[in-house]
Amino acid sequence: MLRQLLVIAAIALLSLAQAPAQNLPSNNASEYVPDELLVRFRGGARSAEALSAHRAIGATALADFDFIGWQHVKLPRGMSVEQAAQRYGRCAGFLKAEPNYIRRLSVTPNDEGYDRLWGLEKIGAPSAWDSTTGSEAVVVAVIDSGIDLTHEDLVGNLWRNPGEVAGNGIDDDGNGYVDDVHGIDAKSNDSVPQDNDDHGTHTSGTIGAIGNNAIGVAGINWNVRIMPLRFVGGPLGTGNDADAIECLQYVVMMKNRGVNIRVTNSSWGGGGYNQAIKDAIDAAGRAGIVNCFAAGNGGFDGRGDDNDITNPKPLAGTPQYPASFDSPSIISVAASDQNDDRAGFSNFGAISVDLAAPGVGIISTVVGSEYDSLDGTSMACPHVAGAAALLTAANPGLSVAAIKAALLGNVDVLQQWTGIVVSNGRLNLSKAIDSVQAVSAITVVSPNGGETLSAGSAVGIRWVCSADVGHVALSYSTNSGQSFENIIVGSAPRDGSYTWTVPNISSATVRVRVEGQNSSNAVLVSDASDGDLTIRSAGPDVALTAFTASPNPVARGSSITFSGTVANVGATTLNGLTLHLTQNGQPLRPPITLPTIADGRVLSGSVHFDVSRNVAAGDYLVTATISTAPGETNTANNSQTVKVTVK
Repeated sequence: MLRQLLVIAAIALLSLAQAPAQNLPSNNASEYVPDELLVRFRGGARSAEALSAHRAIGATALADFDFIGWQHVKLPRGMSVEQAAQRYGRCAGFLKAEPNYIRRLSVTPNDEGYDRLWGLEKIGAPSAWDSTTGSEAVVVAVIDSGIDLTHEDLVGNLWRNPGEVAGNGIDDDGNGYVDDVHGIDAKSNDSVPQDNDDHGTHTSGTIGAIGNNAIGVAGINWNVRIMPLRFVGGPLGTGNDADAIECLQYVVMMKNRGVNIRVTNSSWGGGGYNQAIKDAIDAAGRAGIVNCFAAGNGGFDGRGDDNDITNPKPLAGTPQYPASFDSPSIISVAASDQNDDRAGFSNFGAISVDLAAPGVGIISTVVGSEYDSLDGTSMACPHVAGAAALLTAANPGLSVAAIKAALLGNVDVLQQWTGIVVSNGRLNLSKAIDSVQAVSAITVVSPNGGETLSAGSAVGIRWVCSADVGHVALSYSTNSGQSFENIIVGSAPRDGSYTWTVPNISSATVRVRVEGQNSSNAVLVSDASDGDLTIRSAGPDVALTAFTASPNPVARGSSITFSGTVANVGATTLNGLTLHLTQNGQPLRPPITLPTIADGRVLSGSVHFDVSRNVAAGDYLVTATISTAPGETNTANNSQTVKVTVK
């Protein structure tokens, strides 16, 4: 019974499978937090393997990043990052450990002395404003040192969380943050991203200082919504990867909750390659967000370096991450001066840096409703982020790939930049806006959500397109639009229908997407079905669709109820299935034989247990598993695990 097994589990240790020890990257130019790690386990942050490993090593979990499967841990006193990585490498289920690298702002102070806002003239912003000056429906997340929340030229363009009531001390929208009215402060662990260092306020002004209001300066977007997310600050302008990942997790979460975040601006970098933060950036990209990064201001000598070259010399500073990650959603930005030359401090790279933008003598907003001039790739980056936001205001249907293609494909090609950035040129916003103006929209007509499709059957996909595109590509997603598999690429008609043979992928929910592309296969417009479609397997398929514990937390000496829902999502009647309840792999009770479940039917039930007064307080993982039906090929949805907290 549970009260016996929980006591046993509380004192037993899992046997640890031997795995190769992990060596951390060796890079003398990389700084990291000395007593912290980012770790990943096969079963996730809350798996029994992860909990057992943390206990064995003496580490404490600081944060779970469920959206990418990583965890931030604090090491015990006296244990080095290298020692901890070696010990984790011998734990069962362990996948990877990364240092919690320190990242720095990419800015250089400069006295005023240049014509105000020369950068906006250089990139053709006034001409672009003839088409649009921005939209309050577009949100740009600025991951930086925060923002001056009361700045006269920014306050009207601050994003406001519609689900939060200011100052009531309650997490009104249930997103895990109290009073996150405008964003969060991961560095200070609160929800007030107030800037004390000017940097985030300066980059925000370039993106979206209010235009045509007779004060201060104008941003690239006169009208936009800026979401400030603070993770860097202090005299050295530093922050760490764990806090940056928390900001990206917030971005993805709020995007999935319906906030139209289309762009992030990250004018910072340094440290080494870290798979955890790359996973976070890629998750944002899959959510439809363009991620702009500063290419960096060289090493400690302040002279620009080639980000394509891994320099083994201490303090060399290259390559600059995250800007140098190979990621389809990243745009890496170098800095140009008034003559379109490369700023002496600016990093470059024919493979790893995408384009240049103004980054010398840039006037923008700073703390205290003031204005100042700064240099840096930090200042160049928001020119591109602001341009990306303006493109989405002009054409809300643009995909990440389409935005990136429009920006890189319409630069002013210049000799100074040929061969040292991917695009061979400097941002031209006017041409980029013109390139998307002729594009209108594409709309999925059917199937559009709620329909049930049979695996192997033929289904007609219909769409209408008013865009000036060369052809249409079709794809489908099994994860609510996070990623897509191709149905047909580059050969469907611009306006019409296509007969799709539904894949035999067992039970699943899918979403159909139609994209309008140009002759180079760059996506110009895109639309997906409004809701998920259900694919029913052609063969037997059972799914455990829900598994919960109540109450949870549960007090010692009381009872707990596990409830579950089993669905027949296949095409045949299911007989003789059994339900197994286990805790750390040990059975909690004999298997439960389930009654016959007809095609398309659902079965619900519950099991009650007493919790011993002697059980140790803590977290326990209880797993429910449905036996495999004869001939069933998809077993991924046959089990679920719930964490039970005993107090």
